[in-house]
Amino acid sequence: MFAGIGAAVEYIESHLESRLDLDQVAAAAHYSKYHLHRIFSEVVGISVHEYVRRRRLTEAAGKLAGAGAPILDIALECGYESQRAFTTAFREMYKLSPAEYRRRGNFYPLQMPFSLRREISGNICSPDKIRPANPEDIPAWMELVWQTVGGYPYLTEQGYLPDLRKSIAEQRAFLWEDAGQAAGILIFSPESAAIDFIGIHPQYRKQNIFSAFLERLHMEYPYCRRFQITTYRDQDKADPGYRRDLLRLGFLPDCLLTEYDYPTQRFLLPLSPQEEFTCTRKSFYF
Repeated sequence: MFAGIGAAVEYIESHLESRLDLDQVAAAAHYSKYHLHRIFSEVVGISVHEYVRRRRLTEAAGKLAGAGAPILDIALECGYESQRAFTTAFREMYKLSPAEYRRRGNFYPLQMPFSLRREISGNICSPDKIRPANPEDIPAWMELVWQTVGGYPYLTEQGYLPDLRKSIAEQRAFLWEDAGQAAGILIFSPESAAIDFIGIHPQYRKQNIFSAFLERLHMEYPYCRRFQITTYRDQDKADPGYRRDLLRLGFLPDCLLTEYDYPTQRFLLPLSPQEEFTCTRKSFYF
């Protein structure tokens, strides 16, 4: 299975500027279209079509923030047949027109190239296996950040790294490793009971890792009466599924916010001090 997905991702990445369809990708992976669609979504976390769209728009965003090539040229290079089609797709995902995005000059990705992990131990993530991160973990941590960056509009390395280092120094950055690699990461602010960042490698989505992190937080900070997190608003096409997963876990929608000029919504997970922490085994994918 891994060999086929690896071949599919490699083919997509080398043909982002060409016309792509499922038949071509399936042939490169030596799968039927049906099998590729099912396995790709299971491993990568999104469909082939969505992966291609997010990767193309990410490449376009990089070009807009970099060299001054005409927008039409960028649209054509990224597989769009017209500037109008490109502008519509770009605005849906970035909430800015290509011209507005270029003027701001701050690149952030929707989807980085998927990094397939061929060694997965099958070990279950439990709260006692989650540990505070240390400075030596930063390279592995950042590698996972770029695999989960789709949940965090306007995330940049220069803005993120200082916060990560501060969180590690204050022992509120937590990590779970599998097969020698970071598979789950979380940053927490106890003063506001806010989950500032949660990243889980797509290949571990079905292992209830986020719920194990929540249980660990409940153990570390028993005085917290609720946890909060922000994510995409309803119907945001840029959301690869984070909002759905929070709802499945039991988070409740709260107020609408605007963060870094991007429309978001806060979610709350109430916790009862009299009851056992029970949200760890709900069925969800994150």
